[in-house]
This record gives sequence, structure tokens and C-alpha cells, in this order.
Amino acid sequence: AYNRHFTALFDDGGKLMGKLWKTIQNITYTLAAACMASVIALIFINVICRYVTHYSIPWCEEATRYMFILVIFFTLNIMVANGSALRIDIIDNYVKGKGVIILSLIQSGLTVVALGIFTVSGIALMQVGKTSLSPAMHIPMYLVYAIMPLGYLLALIEVVIKEVHFLKEYKQTKGSEQL
Repeated sequence: AYNRHFTALFDDGGKLMGKLWKTIQNITYTLAAACMASVIALIFINVICRYVTHYSIPWCEEATRYMFILVIFFTLNIMVANGSALRIDIIDNYVKGKGVIILSLIQSGLTVVALGIFTVSGIALMQVGKTSLSPAMHIPMYLVYAIMPLGYLLALIEVVIKEVHFLKEYKQTKGSEQL
């Protein structure tokens, strides 16, 4: 039964996996947008409280810091998907033919290695955070630290997906040129 369900994920050209990945991206994007809106609202409320009542909300700064971290790491995969991630493309402009594939594989390979290292390092950081709590909100720090490897892992998956799509498109265009 497991094999049947597992292979069903990849039937129809991976449409189910594509829908699942799009759903994950939509969830991360929505969560990041909600956190960004919350950051703006909390900072505004805290500023008003500070000037009107001369009282600052003790947990506000910490909460906004953690939500801003979530925004950064959870939108990383969306930036990769949209081609908005930082990239030096001067070499891309001069490479033609099969060099395009080789360059793309090198770039994606190095990116996957870096994101893999960052993911593993983030998991190690989570292990360190098991025993500590955040100062104001008393949240277990491993939950805060979990944002980092999760964001890197999502970006890593997106890099692999983009490279597979690039190679498929390149193969199809080269196949149609030979006809």
C-alpha cells in the first residue's frame, strides 16, 4: 500500500507534488505576510503606549524580532522561486550552448551544498536551544531557532525544483531544435 501511495505522488508528471509544494509556499507566504502585518501593528501600538502612557509593552520587542526572523527565512524559498535571490549574473551573459547547463549545475550544486550546510547548522543550533527560554516571552529557544533550518530547507527544495525544471526545459528546447 505504501508503494502505491508513494508512486501516486509522482504520477501525472508530478502534478500532485507540484500542488503540495505550491500549498507549502502559499502557507509560508501567508504566515510571513501575517507576521509582517503583526510586526507593524505591534510596533505602532508599542510606540503609542510609550508616548501616551509612558509604558512599554515588555514582550513586544522580542515578539517582533522573532516574527521578523520568520518573515526573512520563510520568504527565502519564494525569493528563489521568483528569481529574486541575490545572484551575480555577469558570467551568465557570456556563456552559451552546453556551458549554460554546466554553469547552472555548478551554481545550483554550490547553492544546494551551502543551504544543506546551513540547514544542518541550524539543526545543531536547535539542539543548543533546548535548554533555554526567551527572556521576555519564555518561549523555548529551539522553536525560534527552528525557523532557520526550516527556511533553509524550503529554499533548498526550491533550488532543486528550479534546476530540474530548467534541465527539462533545456532538454525539450534542444530536442525541438534538432527536429
